[in-house]
Amino acid sequence: MKVTLEQKTNESFYHELTYYEPDDTTAKNITNIDIYLEIRDDNGALIKRFTNISNVADGITKTDAVNGVYSISETRENVKQWKTGLAKADIIYNEDREDSTETFYINIIRGVTRV
Repeated sequence: MKVTLEQKTNESFYHELTYYEPDDTTAKNITNIDIYLEIRDDNGALIKRFTNISNVADGITKTDAVNGVYSISETRENVKQWKTGLAKADIIYNEDREDSTETFYINIIRGVTRV
């Protein structure tokens, strides 16, 4: 399944996600799991890297770790600098081994209205 998120450059970036066990219904405790996410442009250049390593947040916050819930966020000021176009991303969960999600896409488009 191909997932594409829309992101305007005049809006902050925020998504809340849940990590599930392989059965896709039971939430996985992420307290001791490191999480990495990178957004890259169509040429592979890094747009933004988010991490939560040893429970130190850099753009990824474990909001309910026992129930696998975390959020990814970036300010509108920083998103303004993102290159427009179709970007690629995936998420790596690192516990005993690395599990990564399917690649998903972020369509970064220029925001029209300015505040």
